[in-house]
Amino acid sequence: MSTFLHMTPPIRWGILGTGKIARKFVADLEPTTGVAYAVGSRSSEKAAAFAQEHEMPKAYGSYEALVTDPEVDVVYISSPHSGHYEHTLLCLNAGKHVLCEKPMAVYARQATEMVDLAREKNLFLMEALWMYFLPTFQQTQRWIADGRIGEVTMIRAEFGFPPAYEPESRLFNPALAGGALLDIGIYPLTLALRLAGAPLKNLQSAVKKAPTGVDMATVVQAEFENGVLASLTSTFESRMVNEAVIYGTEGHIHMPLFWSGTNTHLNRNGEVTTFTDDRTTFGYNFEAEAVHECLRQGQTQSPIMDWKASLELIQCMDQIRHAHQILYPFEN
Repeated sequence: MSTFLHMTPPIRWGILGTGKIARKFVADLEPTTGVAYAVGSRSSEKAAAFAQEHEMPKAYGSYEALVTDPEVDVVYISSPHSGHYEHTLLCLNAGKHVLCEKPMAVYARQATEMVDLAREKNLFLMEALWMYFLPTFQQTQRWIADGRIGEVTMIRAEFGFPPAYEPESRLFNPALAGGALLDIGIYPLTLALRLAGAPLKNLQSAVKKAPTGVDMATVVQAEFENGVLASLTSTFESRMVNEAVIYGTEGHIHMPLFWSGTNTHLNRNGEVTTFTDDRTTFGYNFEAEAVHECLRQGQTQSPIMDWKASLELIQCMDQIRHAHQILYPFEN
């Protein structure tokens, strides 16, 4: 770590929510220039236990108390999907910068309002699509940009596993914006949008619904203006290989566990080059450090995951859901 970073005061994080992903995020702040400073929960007991577990100075029994703490610089929102809009507005209206778990919003109008408020308040807002910040993803982008597989022609990505079917859980409950698309399908979709190299031209989909009415499985066929085709699958019904392959005119790139993995493989003329990320973290530290850099530079958007990218992504997911009459009870 540079002398400059040692001299720079740490960015103080407020953690909104105490679930599993919040625990991983806080653990991954350890090697960064930020610190987990305060946690907020609707339960004082849960907040206190979380703060004790992670040696955090402050714990609050309400989200409102968390966002009004003047010592908190930025808030990480890890609540269920259905709470992202409300909690982001709460933070922004309190003058706090925000890193919001994906999907940033449940539908496009929410995302537009969130972005508009961040712009009005001159505050940082980013959707936590941590995949974009991983060394494996960035290496894949470099290989493509350097022409190592020639021109990209096709993309195939899949993410699927069979969780226990619990109608009231966040994965299947419409009131919590459940469904495979928003939870895991967002990863294949955003990978294709980022790596195709051209704007989206056409989007078609097929959906199998769960008994609750949310999508159990979704298959998306996408066509881009440069002719790139993409086949993208997400499912809560099957245990898939869970990989992405980017095909080109001169080779292909294979990304096992593409949304979180530590390896990516370039295959060109039968020769395989492997890039390995030897991190000892879950991988959330990379997006956290990117947020720190943006805040120290006074930026309101990340150059890697900007507002335009978030709006395009949620508009695509709206299109897929609405084509199959999948609407959430709170959605107008």
